[in-house]
Amino acid sequence: NSHALDPLRAVIGEQWDRLSPAERAVCRHLLDAHPQQLLFASAQELGSASGTSNATVVRTMQRLGHSGLSALKQEIAAAFSSEVAPEVRLAERLERVGQDLAGAWDRIVDEARERLEHCRAENDAATLEEAVKLLAGAREVVAYGTAASEHAARHLARKLNRLGARARAVDSTWPAWTSLAPSPTGTN
Repeated sequence: NSHALDPLRAVIGEQWDRLSPAERAVCRHLLDAHPQQLLFASAQELGSASGTSNATVVRTMQRLGHSGLSALKQEIAAAFSSEVAPEVRLAERLERVGQDLAGAWDRIVDEARERLEHCRAENDAATLEEAVKLLAGAREVVAYGTAASEHAARHLARKLNRLGARARAVDSTWPAWTSLAPSPTGTN
């Protein structure tokens, strides 16, 4: 898919003069790589390949307007998802993983680590304290999640219900925003 990196190319072109030498090295590697390689690369792998660090890769993603590497991967994947049949994508992914379960495990753990590093960089104790105060003072909490984050939304609602708070989880299938009638405590 030759167009999968077009949005990235455009943003890099706009930001180039404002990027540090290390960030430019990351960008050069991103533009030289095949889009499918980027979908499965960790920040650590991209850092090594570009002669930088995984932290530099994450910072570069943020400078380019992405929340992190996973956001860039989602953008790239969207181009493939619309053009490649799901069974073909699955077969290609299984072929790439092959018998290298240890490598797949490393990539999963690396991506989780990247997300945690991003979370720590974007938030501090004061932000957490404010969020807890807002949740504690709310009459009702509606936790919204789609795809993988749906599980986190349900988990939050369940935990709040167990603490006696009124909470529920909704996802993209809920005709949500038409009515927010209160739910009874302990449901969901």
